[in-house]
Amino acid sequence: MSLPTSPSASIEPGGQYLNHPHLPSSNILNDLKNNLKRFNLENEILLLEGTSYNEKNIKIVDELFGSNGIDLLFIDADGEVGRDIKNYFSILNDQCILILDDYCSPGAREKEMVVKKWVDEQKETNQVTELGVVLWGTWVGKLNKTKDGNPKKL
Repeated sequence: MSLPTSPSASIEPGGQYLNHPHLPSSNILNDLKNNLKRFNLENEILLLEGTSYNEKNIKIVDELFGSNGIDLLFIDADGEVGRDIKNYFSILNDQCILILDDYCSPGAREKEMVVKKWVDEQKETNQVTELGVVLWGTWVGKLNKTKDGNPKKL
């Protein structure tokens, strides 16, 4: 595995999404690899295959970003944003920008229920600050860590 020239990583389990309304794919991982190559980004982004909750991927991300931390985390996965944020919390910088897909997602109500519940609970306790909801119902906000780096509640 070669490290990227800039500190960027993407974790992708692959699969297919033939019925996607805008970008159907029979092989999501290959499409991602082809797009990275097409835009000359294959050496800019570390592509990790598998899930975001896979222990090996968590360890690699921690080793890659642990010393500087993460300033931007984009989660477009199975809806379990709380699990992913807990897994990477120790390396998320205070005021880390969070981009969470499926906050408002009529086509994926089961994911929406989980994402919206987590975000709304965190907003109530001031763990996150909402910046807005953008195209396709994606939530954007920032993480509010306490001074000691621990959350009041997560």
